[in-house]
Amino acid sequence: MYVSGSPFREYKPLQPVREMRRNEFCWCTSGKKWKRCHAIREHQVQLPLPVLHSKFYNEAKVTGICFHPDAPEKCSGGAIRAHTIQKRTGLLEIAENGHVLSGRNSNPRTNTDDLQLIGINSASTFRGFCSFHDTITFRAAEIINNPTKLAAFLLSYRASCYEIYMKQVALPTLRFLRDNLDAGRSFDEQAEIQQELNAAIFSMKLGFGEHSRLKV
Repeated sequence: MYVSGSPFREYKPLQPVREMRRNEFCWCTSGKKWKRCHAIREHQVQLPLPVLHSKFYNEAKVTGICFHPDAPEKCSGGAIRAHTIQKRTGLLEIAENGHVLSGRNSNPRTNTDDLQLIGINSASTFRGFCSFHDTITFRAAEIINNPTKLAAFLLSYRASCYEIYMKQVALPTLRFLRDNLDAGRSFDEQAEIQQELNAAIFSMKLGFGEHSRLKV
């Protein structure tokens, strides 16, 4: 099976096995020895959904990085919460009293995304640029009622940076699920879960590489 990309890369499904030598690397590709991984997975306690959900989002917390080509030498400091949508030419148009609806704050008790009103300064942000580079890079996209090819390019560039950032977030969370989601389950269930996660990790790595090349 091949997944589209440039260059093409072959996707290799996992080969789950019930028994391995104890010191062999586990079939799930975690990098752990089998004796410390799926040899004992069926006997581990399943994490309650709220606990699993909370740990999942803790894994998703990453330190920001400025994606500007001149970073980090000319940065003004650490990465800020840069907007994925321009505030003046986007968020303000749909805001009411300076607030918009957001569903990013998930409720671990119900496993749902609760819509909440948040201020536009915090809405739709990611830690992808320092303050200096965010200001000078996207200044042209902040001009109201003046659409240009440069503004369109900058918005596309920001979208690519956002995709890279989100894939950086997703990879450790998928690895966390690989190590925890199938605890206490039968071998057949483990194999099914690990196949799904293996495909997701492969696709995420492939997409990360493609977006990184586009950004450059």
